[in-house]
This record gives sequence, structure tokens and C-alpha cells, in this order.
Amino acid sequence: MIKHLYTLKKNLSIDAYDSDANFIAGNIYKALNSLYDAKEAYGWASRSTKYKSAALSQISEIYLIEKKYSDAISYAKESLNYNRLNLNALEILSISNRILKNNAESKKWIDNILFLDPLNHFARFELYLIDPAESNWKRFSDKVRNEFPEQTYLEIAISYFERNLHEEAKIIFNNLLSSHPLGLAWGAFIDNDIERIKTIDVLSIDFVHPFRRESIDILNWVNNNHSSWKWKYLLSLNLWAKNREREALELLNDCQNEPNNAAFYASRAFLKNKLKELSAEKDIQLSVEYAKNSLSIYINAIQFLQQENDWDSALEISQKALQLFPNNFNIQLLKAKSLLYLNELDSAIEILSQTNVLPSEVGKESHDIYVSLHLAKALRYLKERNLQMASSYIDKSKKWPKNLGIGKPYEPDYSIQKIMMKILDGKYVDNEIKSELKRLSKNYKGYKNYLIAELIALI
Repeated sequence: MIKHLYTLKKNLSIDAYDSDANFIAGNIYKALNSLYDAKEAYGWASRSTKYKSAALSQISEIYLIEKKYSDAISYAKESLNYNRLNLNALEILSISNRILKNNAESKKWIDNILFLDPLNHFARFELYLIDPAESNWKRFSDKVRNEFPEQTYLEIAISYFERNLHEEAKIIFNNLLSSHPLGLAWGAFIDNDIERIKTIDVLSIDFVHPFRRESIDILNWVNNNHSSWKWKYLLSLNLWAKNREREALELLNDCQNEPNNAAFYASRAFLKNKLKELSAEKDIQLSVEYAKNSLSIYINAIQFLQQENDWDSALEISQKALQLFPNNFNIQLLKAKSLLYLNELDSAIEILSQTNVLPSEVGKESHDIYVSLHLAKALRYLKERNLQMASSYIDKSKKWPKNLGIGKPYEPDYSIQKIMMKILDGKYVDNEIKSELKRLSKNYKGYKNYLIAELIALI
């Protein structure tokens, strides 16, 4: 951020009234806790109607952080004059009035929030803070019904923490997130409780999803005070979410092979492969070892090995996966693909005939495998000069079996089939057909390019 601030200062030295640069500078100063400089930058940005409401609400929030509640109210109201829908300003008005014991006024602004957003969880939590009755707590917590309620609670609690309202944040962290690793970390940080973070050893870290910029400092504090592969893993995921991939991989490598978590090894394998650092195959094998009944881990492992052209290992893992998930079409397709590249064509064709693919993005790949298998069989018969069987498999490759989850398009691509029929009929000129095949190879990738190379060699 310091580097970006230096660039902005050069910009502002040329045009001190540049509203874009001032607003961005305000954001950076605020993140660096240089609140006086942030207010000044936002003040200049507010001269532009483009940033008027947003900049004034940010100044209002800074006054809230500084516990100057009357000033916060004044600037929040001014912000609403330019955007009546500014939720940040409405939140600051409800908070500031509550703290000043103006409960009726606070409820008025809460009503405005709920009018704009009837499912707003912040508003219901504020109602609980005004009147901390059990019924108000239930009205707040019972409305959070999404797939990841912990993320909703984290978002609300962190918003209070960022506004220097730690006691309000602790209510959520300690009552709703005490068994969630991120909630545990935040609560321990606020209380400076080192002992609490040691309880990570008995907590699950599955589906924690650390991705927020604000969490990085908290997780750094945790890692500085307690050595645990789980905390390192969560920090690495957070850094990864912010495109700090090399730092993330360093943390994962620091854990060595201590973790007993499949997702850990799958993540490390992905980063190793992407950053071209060290071999990732051992981590893939470890991810499968700890996979238990995780379908996604098996699919990830098979796809990784296929990308590395390790078809034997991919086939071995797909066979193991099919014992756990016998009717899963994703695994069946991956097994058929491995068999295709291992030249076990009949076995692969048999698998496809028994696979029922649900209509989805997988459908295109299922048909590509089907076409490649039948063209490979046709090529085999063509090499053996069994023209009748070759023709039969070329015709079969043009079919669109319903069980593979994709319908026949209006104009299907039969380019390779047409060329193979020309070769079959002997009606071609060598150089012309080779040139046509070379042009065609630019349109394909994977196994079809292998088929084209084989056809060129055959001519």
C-alpha cells in the first residue's frame, strides 16, 4: 500500500483536486490507520458529486472510530443528502444514536435499513443491542439461514471491529463463532488470549474459507503466538485468496507432511504445480490417502495425474474411487479417458455405454471422449486395412448417444470423419490431405491432435 500511496502522491502533486486519486488515497490512509490524512483526502474527494456521498460516509465512519459520535451523525446525514440509499451512512446513524442512548432515533434509522433491505442482519443485531432480550437475539440469529451462516456472522462482527466497536464484535465472536476457527482467532485477538487459540487442535478446519483482507493480520498474530499446521494452513488460504501465492506456498511447505487433511495436500499440490516449484505428485497421493469419502478430492487427483500424462496412476485412482462411488458419472468419464490414452479402447467404450451423464458442462467432454474412442478404433482398423469395420466406427463416431448428457448441435463438426472417409475411399492427394489435416490440428487439442498426427503418418 505504501508504494501505491507514493504513486498517488505524485498524481496529487500535479492535480491536488483529482477526486479519483483523493478517494483512493483516503482508502489507503484509512487502512494504514492514518485517520487525519484519510479525512483530508476524503474531504477533497467529496468536492466531486461522483464521490460526494461515499466520501462523506467514510469521514463519518472515521469519526465513529474516533468515538466522536455527534460528528459521525452530522457527516452521515450529510452523506444521505446525496444518496438516500447509502447503507454505510444509515448503519453509522443507527450505531451512533444507540451509543448516545438516543434509542428512538436509532430505531428510526434501523427501520430505514429494513425498508431498503428487509433481510438485513446488521439491523436486527442493532435492535438486539438496543434491547438485549432473548426474543431479539432469536429474531437476529434465526434469520441467518444460508449455507455458510458463519460467514454472515463474521462479516457483521468484523464490521464492528473495523469501526472500533470491539465489545459489540465480541458478542458475535464469543456467542456464535467460538467453535469456528476464524471466530476463535478474532475473539482471542481482541482479548489477547493466547491460551484460547491453542484449542484449534480439536477443531475442524473444513469449509472455513478465510478470504478477507482484515483476517490476514489476525491470522499472523495467531501464528506468531502458537505453532500449529492448522493456523498456518488457514493463513495460507487467506494469502492465496489475495493472490499472494508464493507466501501461501511457503507456509504450506513449512507444515511439511504433518497434516492429516486431504484438502491441505490438494491445495499444496495445486500451488506447487502452478508456481512450478517442486513435484506435486507426492501431495496428490497424500490427498487421496486422507480423502476418506471425499469425491472432490478423488476427482482433483485423477484430473491432476491426467494433466501430467500419468495415465496408469490416474486409472488406478479412478478404479479405487469407483469402489466408493460406483455410479458417479464424473469418475466413470475420467476412467474412460484414462483407458483411451492407454489404448484400452474396448473397455472405455463399454464404460461409456453404461454411463448416464446428467446434462451439464461435463456433457461436451463426454461426447469428445466418445468421438475419440470410435475414431481411434476406426484408425486401428484402417491401419489393418479392414475398411468395412473402419467405416462402421467412423459412422458410430457421428452419433450422439442420449446417455452422454449432450444433444446433437445444429451443425456438428465432422471434419476428421470426412477426411478419414476420403482416406478410406482412396480419393485424395497426399500433399493436399496432409495440409488439410495440419490446418485442422490448429482447431483441436488433446487426443484428436494425436489422431491427426497418426493419420498424417499413415498417408
